[in-house]
Amino acid sequence: KNRLIYESNLFGKSRDIITSNGLLPPGRHRIAYDYTRQDPKFWGGGTGKLMVDGQTVAEGKIAHLGLPYGFGSLDVGRERGSPVSPDYQLPFTFTGTIEKVQIHVGAPTVEQPIKTPASD
Repeated sequence: KNRLIYESNLFGKSRDIITSNGLLPPGRHRIAYDYTRQDPKFWGGGTGKLMVDGQTVAEGKIAHLGLPYGFGSLDVGRERGSPVSPDYQLPFTFTGTIEKVQIHVGAPTVEQPIKTPASD
């Protein structure tokens, strides 16, 4: 509880979990997940990184990248489909406040820069 966790689940056949070591302190934070693909194959994997306020708090290998978010595998604030993990029960509703969600796919461009805490 109160740790950042990213779990990748490829149809129950391959599961990878990245968990922060420390607890997330109360208050307002900028939470980020960064994925770098290293295997160009269709289901290829890479490295995932969890960050809090610009600092990496956990990093790990993701063996296989699942279906893209357009297929319903990305939920924010609650789980609407089948759970990605057996460690929680549906709908697993987040009770805090999420002010904004940004999704960026691909390398940053001049027209679409990625904002970091240092660039705010």
